[in-house]
Amino acid sequence: MAPLLISGRKRAESRFARSRRAPFGCVSPGDRLYFRAAGLGWIGVAVVRRVEQWENLTPTGIDRIRRRRQGIICAPPHYWAQRCDCRFGVLIWFDRLSSVRRPPDVPRQYGNAWVTLA
Repeated sequence: MAPLLISGRKRAESRFARSRRAPFGCVSPGDRLYFRAAGLGWIGVAVVRRVEQWENLTPTGIDRIRRRRQGIICAPPHYWAQRCDCRFGVLIWFDRLSSVRRPPDVPRQYGNAWVTLA
């Protein structure tokens, strides 16, 4: 996904989960998002423009989100197939990615995809 972020084609980040967890309820317009790609390190930073959240999702609800938002999420078909039983979802729109001048000092997360910096 890093090339899609860098090119600006991917304009939103999505997260779906079976339980309520970050970034659900943790991200607001104006927040800064830092992106790290596996094997590449920090690839950029963007400012959150808009956040949409869903709870109590069903497979039908997930499919509705896929049909309406696939153009900005740019996820492959297996992404959606793996999320059909998720009950919570977040879609975060951001302005075009820019390079990171000073990356945040974040300890290794051991599998956590999201970290909230205070």
